[in-house]
Amino acid sequence: MFKQVSSVLCLLTIIALVGYRLSVPVFATFCQVSHIAYNYPRQVSPSESFSTTVVISGVCAPDDADYYSIRSDLNDALGFVTSDVSVPIGFSQGQNWTVTLENQATAPAGSASWQISFAVYVFAATGSGTILDSVTFNQVTIEVGTLQPAQATAIDQLQFGMNFLTAQSHQLAWDQVREPLKVPC
Repeated sequence: MFKQVSSVLCLLTIIALVGYRLSVPVFATFCQVSHIAYNYPRQVSPSESFSTTVVISGVCAPDDADYYSIRSDLNDALGFVTSDVSVPIGFSQGQNWTVTLENQATAPAGSASWQISFAVYVFAATGSGTILDSVTFNQVTIEVGTLQPAQATAIDQLQFGMNFLTAQSHQLAWDQVREPLKVPC
């Protein structure tokens, strides 16, 4: 009797899990992004305003019902959006597309290695609302300002120290080679 109840409970659990799995909606990407190029300055001055561009290429499935658009965000290290821009792709006819998005940003006031992140979104405006079709993130570092003299001196001293250690190692090795080989008798 216990074996039959256990088998029935197991069967009901399997049916419930399969039923749950079948009721979970599955989403597919309708736009395939094939290439993204990020263009940004590698070094800027403190408080300098500058622009970045993101060039995105792809293709969307033919669909006269959904209207597509691309958005590019610049996020700071804490995830706050510092700049965003959107460009429409339009209704897809299945053709390839390339769009260029230009974001404006202002560097921090002090010298530092500034971490920013590009976020590129593809949205589809459907009859039931706007949905996120795909998203891509790319984190980059922009050097703000230049090294201060104290920082440069410390790096120069470190480099000199490494060269000095290397030179001493070579001299020690040379001294060992020049010594006559002593053969025990």
